[in-house]
Amino acid sequence: MRLRFLVVALLIFLTSQPCDARGAKLWPYDEMQKAADLIVIAKPVKSEPTAARLDGYESAVGTNSTFDVQATLKGAIDGNLSCNISSSPKIR
Repeated sequence: MRLRFLVVALLIFLTSQPCDARGAKLWPYDEMQKAADLIVIAKPVKSEPTAARLDGYESAVGTNSTFDVQATLKGAIDGNLSCNISSSPKIR
């Protein structure tokens, strides 16, 4: 019985593959709200690809997205909200 357990444990150990991952903080809603500069309810209006790329991710395609703001829950905004992957959100 003990030998069987050791053989199974050894097989699992030898056949398992290492994985690349990083820890991510699980943010409670109240912490996210405190850390946010702007919270809105928005409808996507337009999204178009760009030439921007993320370092280390050749298959990731950059996008410019524009949103129509329906309601502002925190912060101030006039008009549309525009975001892209290579910079912080910009207000137009």
